[in-house]
Formats: sequence, structure tokens, C-alpha cells
Amino acid sequence: MGLFDLFKKKNSQKIIDNTITLETLLQKATTEAAYRAEFYKRLLSDELIVITQNSEIPKGNPIS
Repeated sequence: MGLFDLFKKKNSQKIIDNTITLETLLQKATTEAAYRAEFYKRLLSDELIVITQNSEIPKGNPIS
């Protein structure tokens, strides 16, 4: 510990485990603000499956 480490701003944000599921992150993000940024990052980066009924979208992977 250096002499001036005392004055450095402490990082109060939790380090979030990458093995937590998106569903668990959603549940935690609703009550704890520290999880919200990670939830939004994972929501944008994870592969999502949407189940629909009688959709106009052709079968297969439309994302190239």
C-alpha cells in the first residue's frame, strides 16, 4: 500500500461473476442497482431465443 492509496477513490461496485445466468441477473437488477449495468451488457451480448406462435418470420437463423 502506497502512501497516497489512502486518498484514492474506492471502487464500491461488486465484481459480478460471469457464470450467473441472465435470468438471475434480471432478478438481482430489479432490487440492486449494482447489477443493472451487467444485466444490460449481457442482454445485448448473449444469444437470446424468442419463442413465438404463428410468426411471419421464416424458419432458420435470420441473422447473418
